Amino acid sequence: MVIVQKCQGQLGNKLLVSAHVMAYCLSRGEPLLSFTFHDEVTYFELSAFRKYHIYVFRNRWVRPLVTMSIAMTQKITSLLPNYHLVERHQVGWIHSEIRDIQPRQAPLFILEGEGFRSTVDLRAQAPQIRQLFTPKQQYIHTIERILGSLNKDNTVLIGIHMRRGDYKQWQGGKYYYDNQTYRHIIQQMRPLFAGQTIQFILCSDEPINIHYFSDDDVYISTQATIVDLYLLARCNYLIGPPSTFSGWAAFYGNVPLWTLKTPDDRIDLAGFTKCVL
Repeated sequence: MVIVQKCQGQLGNKLLVSAHVMAYCLSRGEPLLSFTFHDEVTYFELSAFRKYHIYVFRNRWVRPLVTMSIAMTQKITSLLPNYHLVERHQVGWIHSEIRDIQPRQAPLFILEGEGFRSTVDLRAQAPQIRQLFTPKQQYIHTIERILGSLNKDNTVLIGIHMRRGDYKQWQGGKYYYDNQTYRHIIQQMRPLFAGQTIQFILCSDEPINIHYFSDDDVYISTQATIVDLYLLARCNYLIGPPSTFSGWAAFYGNVPLWTLKTPDDRIDLAGFTKCVL
């Protein structure tokens, strides 16, 4: 059994780590207890996970209860010679492939941290992971309503993730782009689809200046985080700074992504790539 006890970060980070660990367990038919999420678990149908012996917990009191139970059992089994019940591994944000952790001998495999990856398994289990992380119908209905008003006559949908918030401090604000940068992106994209109908969908973790982006072909989302995430996943192209949020949208929707590395990026269609997390 695999237990994921701790994972810091926002929704995108939690989805990323969960996808890799779940893919690892699915490939091996191994049960998983996950304490990665908190209130975010309400976005998904937990019964879908349980079919595959994946148990995602919301209640914060369950984690210390499980931790205490493991500690007590471990103390009892420590009296048995040559028997190890628990194998615990901790990592930070540095990517660590689970399959490279050797040797694994204990029946309980506890992972703590944000950097765990199982790339080979995620690629093999990607369709299943996407199915498991389909949001509840109430969110799907909202997304369909929005798309129904935007996506007409084969409109090309271009999602732009304006990641801000903590990015003002992260890496010295390197990827905290101003309105003019995103405005310039829109202006670059329009000529790439000459003769076609295009629609830009702007999502951000900060309020967007509706007067600065008042063009008829720009839709500014004011929806909940989960709606923004899966709305971006329904676009034809995605653009945004390095972020697990836009990365997850690109992965889930299998959408070509342009990762905005500098405010002076010159965008062309050949530079969009599929995201494999």
